[in-house]
Amino acid sequence: PDSFNRNASLAENILFGTSSDPAFALNALAVNPQVRHAIAAAGLEDDLVEMGRSIAATMVELFRDFTPDHPFFEEFSFISAAQLPAYELLLKRALGPVTGINGADREKLLVLPFRYIEARHRLGLIDDKIKARIVEARQSFEIQMRGQGSRAVDFYEPLEYNAGATILDNVLFGRMAYGVAQASERVNGVVRDILGAETLEPIILRKGLTFHAGAAGKRLSPVQRQKISLARALIKTPDLLVVNGALSSLDDRQRQEIIASVLSSRAGLATFWVLGQEEQASLFGRILKFEHGRLVMDTTTAELPAAREAAQ
Repeated sequence: PDSFNRNASLAENILFGTSSDPAFALNALAVNPQVRHAIAAAGLEDDLVEMGRSIAATMVELFRDFTPDHPFFEEFSFISAAQLPAYELLLKRALGPVTGINGADREKLLVLPFRYIEARHRLGLIDDKIKARIVEARQSFEIQMRGQGSRAVDFYEPLEYNAGATILDNVLFGRMAYGVAQASERVNGVVRDILGAETLEPIILRKGLTFHAGAAGKRLSPVQRQKISLARALIKTPDLLVVNGALSSLDDRQRQEIIASVLSSRAGLATFWVLGQEEQASLFGRILKFEHGRLVMDTTTAELPAAREAAQ
């Protein structure tokens, strides 16, 4: 509670809790009176406006020539393609000292750093002095909200369950580290072990199965939708399972692990899998290769090296 988390957004570091109130949504924080009071009390507002100006300048410079559907817009998530021209004009108006930036422009710049995650975006905008002021703003914000008797934010407490946070967040009481190899897999493995030791895993699985996924799975990520579609097919235990492009949203390692797991679970049953990468073919007993609609290879795993050499 008294430390800055470089793997959490600036907004998460200040609020240090969850809220379903639209007034505390990410896009509303720049005009939220309680949040503005807290950052002003910590002497942080001008620093955040300057940070916003730096983020805006970087985004305009990097993305000016990118198409609106470029994945970098989603990756950085500060400014959309449609907003770039407006921020480019704003930067031309906001050339002087940060204290001279007017209200409307000030709010547009102030909204940007709330999304900033030091470990993810790596723009070097948060030094030790800023970290200390952010923690001070967090403490000021909590004192203010509790003093008003407001329950708009459910603050994190080490020994209390936060109903607005996910089960994973409640167990971690922190954030996954960016830039650490296989951090998600390692942390999730430890969490599963803990939940299993506490006999909580079956309860959580049953609860998860009641989650409303929305029409055609709209509330799920592409990866989740693909995994569920595959699971639905596996539950039927068909004599012949045909899989085509079912794991395209996953990375190579995840795809490899799932293919191996599916084949292991279906020992004695036929599985026909259309692969995107030839390297994964070694997982199968028989391999067929097509080029331009024509069969150019029909071999077994044991014969694959010789077949490849002959094809070359």
